[in-house]
Amino acid sequence: MDKRHFMYVLEPLGFTAPEEMTDAQQRIAGAHFDYLKRLTAGDEVVLAGRTEGAEMGIVVLEAQDEDRAREVM
Repeated sequence: MDKRHFMYVLEPLGFTAPEEMTDAQQRIAGAHFDYLKRLTAGDEVVLAGRTEGAEMGIVVLEAQDEDRAREVM
C-alpha cells in the first residue's frame, strides 16, 4: 500500500513565546521537537515547524492510513 500525506495544525493552549517559556514549558517543547526529529529521520514526517507570526505549528507526514497518522499526531 502506498503512503498518503496528512497534515495537522498544532495550536497549543496558552501559547507562550519561546523566549518567555518557563523551564517546564521548555522541557515539554524540547521533548516534542525531539519526537518530530525522530519521525523526520524515520521518514514519517515530511515537514514540521512553527509558523511565522502565528501561534501554531504545522506538521506534514506520510502514513499508511489515517489510523497511523492519528497515532503519530
